[in-house]
Amino acid sequence: MAKEYFRYNYVDIPFKVNFTFLKKKLQIVASAGGILNYLCNVKTKKVPESPSDEYPIKTTTSESGFNKFNFSPTIGAGIKYNLNGRMNLIAEPTFRYELFNNLDDYFATTHLWSVGLHVGFNYTF
Repeated sequence: MAKEYFRYNYVDIPFKVNFTFLKKKLQIVASAGGILNYLCNVKTKKVPESPSDEYPIKTTTSESGFNKFNFSPTIGAGIKYNLNGRMNLIAEPTFRYELFNNLDDYFATTHLWSVGLHVGFNYTF
């Protein structure tokens, strides 16, 4: 027996709107938007469940059997700290979820999701 791991490699094009609340040094930020996902390839790795198994580790790359395009709504909420009138720091946890089934197979469904942290520095000209 073997475990199977998948690695999806995407190129993402984000569309996002940021909202800022409060007019102080420390502000609350919220964001909402969507991400257009283009699947470049999927890497599959099969690993034996125990070292005594005589199944070799095998890695393959595939571009077929998967939907090439998907769309992921994204939301986030965090804080922004104004260093001065032109510079600020931002920390915002984010969540996104793929809307469409990732597999061409109608008997199985896969919807990838992610939770992350957007940390940034902004300078206004």
